[in-house]
Amino acid sequence: MAGNVKVTVNEGWAVAADGKQHTGGQTVNVDRDTAEHWIASGWATAADTTTKPAKTRRPNTGRQRRP
Repeated sequence: MAGNVKVTVNEGWAVAADGKQHTGGQTVNVDRDTAEHWIASGWATAADTTTKPAKTRRPNTGRQRRP
């Protein structure tokens, strides 16, 4: 194995790794060769764990004027 990577299983698909079945939406840690095969087949996408969701509101600093 050349290292493990995280992939997210696409909705509508199920894959098996290490004797366990994983369905759509689940994040799985698999070896690089398996991940490349799943992504090429359209069964999974690379999991991006470094992005944070965007903030939807400004923080209340107590300095905003209200009309």
